[in-house]
Parts: sequence; structure tokens; C-alpha cells
Amino acid sequence: MTPQYDLALDDFARAVGHVQIWMRMGWLEIRRRYRRTLIGPFWTSFSLALFIVTLGVLWARLWHQDPKIYLPYLCSGMVTWVFISSMITEGCNTFIGGETLIKTLTFPYTLLSCVTVWRNFIVFLHNALIFV
Repeated sequence: MTPQYDLALDDFARAVGHVQIWMRMGWLEIRRRYRRTLIGPFWTSFSLALFIVTLGVLWARLWHQDPKIYLPYLCSGMVTWVFISSMITEGCNTFIGGETLIKTLTFPYTLLSCVTVWRNFIVFLHNALIFV
């Protein structure tokens, strides 16, 4: 069995070339996921902000730190960690969730990975507002 790098690179190039498709699929997935919530995707950002503030104030007092200095470090680390963690967790299920598409349509499989990355990047931008 020999590696078929040319097929993999072709699949990647075709998927990246379909920017409108994976951006639209990622956006629709965000809308579907938060359809019935009151504040939409900002619900997870709100709960993360509450977690960061609570933990930050508590830990700052425990370690005798100034919360104004400690909170930005904690916030940047938590927001980045949530992004990395969601990428790993959802990345493992990308092809499992896209099973019906894979079985019924002919398209570059990397497209599903692009959708997952784009969807998590949108959520990351929502969470980045906490830091600002």
C-alpha cells in the first residue's frame, strides 16, 4: 500500500476552493444549534464569562493577586482552551456526523473538516468578546 498524497492534496484543494459551501454549512449549523435559545450562540459565551469571573475573583483572592491583572490571563487562557477543546472533541465526530453525506454525495471529504473548523472559529469569536 503506497501513500496517495496527490489524492489527499487534491481533496484538500477542492474543499478549500468551495469556501461558500463550508462557510454556509458552518453558519447553518450554528443557527440550528442555537435555534431555540433566547440569546443564541452568546449563551455559551455568557456561561463561559460567568465561569471566568467567578473563578478569577476566587482564585485571585486565594493567591493574593490583583483581579485586574489576573483576570485577563485567565480569560485568554480559558477562551483559547475552549476553542482547542471543542476542535478536538468535535473533530473526532466530524466524519461520523457527516456519514449520510459521505454515503449519498460525491464531494471532497475535507469539506466536512472545514465546516467544523469554521463553526468553532465563529464560536471562538463570540467567546473572544469576553476578553475584550
